[in-house]
Amino acid sequence: LLQMESLLMSCQVQLTTNDVYMPRFPLQKGDTAEKILQQQVVAGLQRRLKMDSLPSQYLERMNYELDVIQSMGYSDYFLIVADFMRFAREDQILTGPGRGSSASSLVAYALEITQVDPLQYDLLFERFLNPERITLPDIDIDFLDTRRHEVIQYVAKKYGKQYVSQIITFGTLSAKAVARDVARMFNFESETLEMISKLIPNKPGITLQEAYSKSENLREWIAAEPIRQKWFKTSLRLEGLPRNASTHAAGVVLSPVPLVDIVPIEEGHEGIYLTQWPMLEVEQTGLLKIDFLGLRNLTILEQIRKSIQFTHDVRLDFNQIPLNDGKTFELLQHGDTAGIFQLESDGMKNALREIRPTHFLDIVAVNALYRPGPMEFIPLYARRKHKKEQVMMPHPDLTPILEETHGVIIYQEQIMRIANVMAGFSFGQADLLRRAVSKKKRDVLEQQRASFVQGALAKGYTEQVAEEVYALIVRFADYGFPKSHAVAYSIISYHMAYLKANYPVNFYAALLTNATGNSDKLAQILMEAKARGIEILPPSINRSMRHFKVEGGKIRFSFSA
Repeated sequence: LLQMESLLMSCQVQLTTNDVYMPRFPLQKGDTAEKILQQQVVAGLQRRLKMDSLPSQYLERMNYELDVIQSMGYSDYFLIVADFMRFAREDQILTGPGRGSSASSLVAYALEITQVDPLQYDLLFERFLNPERITLPDIDIDFLDTRRHEVIQYVAKKYGKQYVSQIITFGTLSAKAVARDVARMFNFESETLEMISKLIPNKPGITLQEAYSKSENLREWIAAEPIRQKWFKTSLRLEGLPRNASTHAAGVVLSPVPLVDIVPIEEGHEGIYLTQWPMLEVEQTGLLKIDFLGLRNLTILEQIRKSIQFTHDVRLDFNQIPLNDGKTFELLQHGDTAGIFQLESDGMKNALREIRPTHFLDIVAVNALYRPGPMEFIPLYARRKHKKEQVMMPHPDLTPILEETHGVIIYQEQIMRIANVMAGFSFGQADLLRRAVSKKKRDVLEQQRASFVQGALAKGYTEQVAEEVYALIVRFADYGFPKSHAVAYSIISYHMAYLKANYPVNFYAALLTNATGNSDKLAQILMEAKARGIEILPPSINRSMRHFKVEGGKIRFSFSA
């Protein structure tokens, strides 16, 4: 016993929780990730801008971003993402123009990870990578959903099966699910199961206890019989427990060492491993996670492009579509946006009719404004845009920041620029201010207010002006939307609107194909297509898959024999 105790006492394990496992991009001997990244970025920018000598503002921004990326040790990460994006392009797998804050990076634009020039849209790199707040970069990529798996397979093959894994996710027993499952085990009648479902309100995330407290009918029904009370007590005990395991919709982890040394893994699908820990625990280990997202609208865009190539003998390059097409803006001004990404709800159609966009930035603004809270400023934006109301700036020095949005603070980047101009904050500090103020903690608000006012006084502004502008920042901190994401997703919206305005037959054929099986949606699309004078031909039988295709400017339904 003493020997066993001595042996146990000699065991020492030190757990580390702040390690970062950054995967390595394969390089030739003598090369470094920093050197190759710089070469690729310079060449990429020269290709993008079609000039050998880069303008000074691009050169300055490029060097700054590279310094930050390299000092944080993220050069390999950018090379990895750029490599599988190159694979997607070469295999003609359509990718999105960008997602989230990564669209604010000039390096990402140069490497063709994104399709948004951040200098053109005044996007701030610190919104993506903040040298004053060290965090792993977050580059999420949208792929057309039917070919996303090909890119994941490429990554697994390139870096090795033991270094790449998808992430497990656990479905849990929600209030309705646990109530019905336990009721079955209690041998309740099927009619009783239906009644239980009706007694629990249809509210996302509702708990059994919440349903019990809100529904008098449920309380009375449970109290009527002891077996029901036992059923309810059992359901409460089981609620929230994992019910089934599946694969996370997007997350993929890459590791520089075999994953089994860091996390438990198991066999997944198509030869790719699956972590046995869910996303939060995986991220806490310091493993790099990249989201490979499947976006249905990219699949529709690709279907329309292929249809146009077949019927018009034109291969559209989405990156070359002009952002000032008259037909497209006429369609948007009329709110004729059924089937268009982000713009097809009735509320969004009304917002478009009210704003009557005449510039791509109007689409960006309406995408950012149409959310609970900021949507109250849509009428103000519209009145000022159409010069029905005078634009009032909080201070003349803020005119260059807010004139694009007619004096309305819409974007998080505007808040950061205001803090930079008026209080002398670096953009890194301004990003910390934006994050801190949005949390609405009293002590944090006071601390940031003091820093802002002090900085503004040092720059020659009065205390009253500083207090008023800070109050404005606090008001809009919750409303502010990342402009980088709004610009990137508005490009997809615009491309779909362009196709609807200029190639309506091909557009509706693709929409109908994707609505197959949804009779209500099919009827709605058919009605709209016919209203536009598009003729729908009777069915034909062939060996192709069931779909709608374009024949001589008309739409025909085809299905296999």
